[in-house]
Amino acid sequence: MFDFLESAKVRSLEKGLEEARQLLQQASESFEARYSRLEGVLRGMSEGVLAVDAAGRVSYLNPRLEELFDLKAGQALGRPQMEVLRDAGVNALLGEALKGRQPAPRDLLVLRPSERTFMVQATPLGPVEKPAGAVAVFLDVTQERRLQAMRSEFVANVSHELKTPLTAIRASLETLADGALEDPGVNRSFLQKALRHTERLTALIDDLLVLSGIEDRQRRGQVEAQGRSALAEAYAAAASLVEGRAALRKVVVQAAFPSGLPEAAMNLESLTRVLTNLLDNAVKYSPEGGLVKVEAEALGAAGLRVQVQDQGPGIAPADQQRLFERFYRPDKARSRELGGTGLGLSIVKHLVESVGGQVGLSSQVGQGSTFWLILPQADAAEEPPL
Repeated sequence: MFDFLESAKVRSLEKGLEEARQLLQQASESFEARYSRLEGVLRGMSEGVLAVDAAGRVSYLNPRLEELFDLKAGQALGRPQMEVLRDAGVNALLGEALKGRQPAPRDLLVLRPSERTFMVQATPLGPVEKPAGAVAVFLDVTQERRLQAMRSEFVANVSHELKTPLTAIRASLETLADGALEDPGVNRSFLQKALRHTERLTALIDDLLVLSGIEDRQRRGQVEAQGRSALAEAYAAAASLVEGRAALRKVVVQAAFPSGLPEAAMNLESLTRVLTNLLDNAVKYSPEGGLVKVEAEALGAAGLRVQVQDQGPGIAPADQQRLFERFYRPDKARSRELGGTGLGLSIVKHLVESVGGQVGLSSQVGQGSTFWLILPQADAAEEPPL
């Protein structure tokens, strides 16, 4: 009887142990599944994630953070965070989180491995009274902040560029209203000054509208300037628009196009605008009696190359880097004097790149400048994809 009872107890104990083993196995499998899902989410995030323990040592970093900071998890785990990222701003944020605080997200400029701006959010892990660690999420906002700065600069530049001619027009009209209108010796000069600044204001607004239209279509994903056009036809239209200025400055414009030149994959209106802006710049900055050369060549599958060469003062290397930016002018006073809006080259760049082309320049101070374009050929652009 005693042996039977003991055997029953053993079987009951075995059953209980088996049930406990199954429960532990299920719990373990459930934990592993949750961990696997969490790890998959962290690995797939576009943001960088860094976790530290209570002592500030790195306990986890996802692949995106490795990529952003050029790190290796195996070399970073267990090391103090400050030794790994070496950034005082990140260290301060995590320090606040490790004290149980919830710091507000903030932008941090990180200089290593390259200069970038991150929006960083740090959060304590575990009870806020005594956190077991902290986690920081890094969102790369470098491009967004750069665009915001460009927009702010653009608004400031537009305001300044509009204010300058308006101020001159107002001053001229006020002078005429105060009595100069009755003075035949000066009234014409003030009217001509007002007219000149009105023309500049009109040109500026026209260029702003063109540039705004191009950028709006790009934001909508619309292809700019679809079509095809002959370079010779676009050049003829552009040359007719600048011939008056060229005649006043006694600048000769010469074009040399080889026969059989393929058509460009850009419509006639856009290509004419591109060439007009380049020719106008070349004529304006050429010395009186100077020569502007326009040349073109077919590059086969690489496209169609067009270049406009002037005999102007040339452009310093530091200015060449920014010359295609909106409103950037190496010599602002001279550009305004010559009637430039500061938007022509930016329009050229937007139009050319919108059809998959390239734009650039080569220049040396005192030796003139050569602006070049590479446009896709119409035939090559229209071939069906393989």
